[in-house]
Amino acid sequence: LKQHQLDAIIIYLYWRGSNAQNPEVAEFYELVNKKDAKAVTNFMISRPRADKPPEHYLPGLVRRNTNTANLYETGIH
Repeated sequence: LKQHQLDAIIIYLYWRGSNAQNPEVAEFYELVNKKDAKAVTNFMISRPRADKPPEHYLPGLVRRNTNTANLYETGIH
């Protein structure tokens, strides 16, 4: 992993939670280990939180995760 990818993972997991027992977090870890950058960024954007359905996501939450995904993919925040 490059530094900006590691930074993005830490930011995402700080806000999302890093419990590997959570099936969605385990799936995220698998995507990172497969080194599929597009899948990781899509995951970050599409699943900002598990406790609410997508229609109830706050715009700021979606924006933050989109920025974090952009950091992971391009190195630009």
